[in-house]
This record gives sequence, C-alpha cells and structure tokens, in this order.
Amino acid sequence: MSKLFPYIFFCLFILIVGCVDEKPSHLGMWQGEQNGDIGFIKLDESGGAYILVKGDTLGGDGFEMEGNPVNLTYVIDDTNEKSHIDFILKLADGDIELLRIPGIYKFNSTGDMVLCLNYNDSRRPTTFEKVDTVVLKKVAR
Repeated sequence: MSKLFPYIFFCLFILIVGCVDEKPSHLGMWQGEQNGDIGFIKLDESGGAYILVKGDTLGGDGFEMEGNPVNLTYVIDDTNEKSHIDFILKLADGDIELLRIPGIYKFNSTGDMVLCLNYNDSRRPTTFEKVDTVVLKKVAR
C-alpha cells in the first residue's frame, strides 16, 4: 500500500486541480461583430478602456474630444445576478464626467463575453436584447 500512496496522491491532486472552475476575466482585448462591423474593446487592470470600431477610436493615449484630453474608463460590479459595467468618459484634467454608458455582461459557456449597453439614456439594460448585445471573443490578455 505504501508504494501506491504517491500514485494515488498524484492522481487525486490532478483530479482536484483539473476540476477547479476558474472564473473568466473581463481583462484583455476583446473582438466582436455587430451589423457587419468588427470592433475591439480593451479593458485593463487599472480601469482604463479603449474601443475601436470602423477605424474610429474612443479612449486610449492622446484621445481628445473637441480639443480636450479625455479618458475612457470602466467600472464593474459583479455582485449582481447580471454583472454591471459602465463605460465613463471624463475630462483628463479632472472629475468632470461627460458621458456614462451603462451595461450588463455575462460569460457564455465558451468564455465569450456577452455585452449589452444602453447608448440611448442612463438606464441600465435588464435583458440581453439582441439589437443592443454583442458577443465578444478574447483575442489577447
């Protein structure tokens, strides 16, 4: 029995480690398609965001609106049944918020992020309406 112990221990270790369900992370570069347009969203650890759609960028280094440096950030609240995400545009030199886009997100069974945003007003979506929802695949960490 003592000769079998290391093998049994090793098998149990592999079984336990292999069954750990790692929660998908929102961090990284994501790619999605909506209405035939391919876009990218980058979410970093510091809360910075960058969006690129049809050659137009929102956020990132040197981003300006009407000649003013602007930062695009995001905040996440995943304590709800549907995880909340808000994209926030602020003037770079202060706390003046120019725009907030509320949304919800979830991860599907393949680890893709399903994202629904409300561009029309400040109400957070409550369902993943097809017209406002995009499925994003992680392309980089």
